[in-house]
Amino acid sequence: MRCLLAILFGISAVPSAPPQEKPARIPVVKTWEELQALPAIDLGDVTIRLGLEADKVPQWSGALFYCLTEGFIPPTKGGGRTLVGPVHTDFTFESERTAIEHERWALDGKQPKGTYLYARGLPVDRVGAYHVTVTDRQGKVLAKAQVAGTKDFFHPWMPWLQGFRKPVTPWEGIALPSVDSRGPAASIKPGKVQKGPLPTLLPSDDRPSLTIKMDGKEIVIRAESEFTTSRPDYHFLARWWVNGKPFVPKQIDTIWAFAGYGLVQEDKELRLEFAFRPERLGAKPGDKIGLQLMHAEGEWEWCAGTSLRKGIHAWGRDGESVRVSNRIEFVVPIRQVQSYSSR
Repeated sequence: MRCLLAILFGISAVPSAPPQEKPARIPVVKTWEELQALPAIDLGDVTIRLGLEADKVPQWSGALFYCLTEGFIPPTKGGGRTLVGPVHTDFTFESERTAIEHERWALDGKQPKGTYLYARGLPVDRVGAYHVTVTDRQGKVLAKAQVAGTKDFFHPWMPWLQGFRKPVTPWEGIALPSVDSRGPAASIKPGKVQKGPLPTLLPSDDRPSLTIKMDGKEIVIRAESEFTTSRPDYHFLARWWVNGKPFVPKQIDTIWAFAGYGLVQEDKELRLEFAFRPERLGAKPGDKIGLQLMHAEGEWEWCAGTSLRKGIHAWGRDGESVRVSNRIEFVVPIRQVQSYSSR
């Protein structure tokens, strides 16, 4: 009997399995200092710190998800599910199922082991709750966050040009700068501490880094550093005003993709003639039209669904991947002779 009791006691004394770790919360961070001060998540050979540009985002806008890696070697090629640095990041709306993207890709240039910032764009095309879920390559959930799509007013960006050889404007739909999560957005040199604001999906209107003006029938676009001037229909977005009131476009029903590219050209100035169609803005002769442009080095993408990533990796020069212009105004001509004024 004593022997039987001892066996039973031994079975009951076996310790239970440890509870599964609770996923970390992904906080909002605005600066490098805030991101670098967050607790690190250890993946074994790599550590990461995760943050969000914002957790409340107006409809038709977006935000960035940040993944700061330490001890990481950026891959130059891959396949299967797209990674954000060393982790998978799913972005879903309310109770919708995660749409898993599979692809094969390659990037130019091998980089050493170090500290790198990766980013993914989070487009918000609806009002409601979005969910960010970060998992390792084995599927273990590491961190979670919720992003609220709000009803707060946001003046949407839309594709500027329809066509390439003889462009017409305005075009249609709602879009945002695209973000390629497969390559680093920034790096930190060994022994250095990065300071200041983190990259954002959309630049501030307060400090335009493009200047635009009308010169006859041409628009002249200038910047202090070179930007991609080829295929302006792929790289430029626009905002419009009619008699001082923001024009709010509707998203198109059928989302089309780019057909190709060709030779890439760069310069500090672009001159372009286009045909203006005021009726697409609901404008009539004599109305005052306002125009502001945005240039995205990595092209643009539709603000639709929960994927915002393109096949071109381009974070720009000196971190300036997206630039906005000043705002100009002109009057819809009564005849075909166009009359423009800028400010």
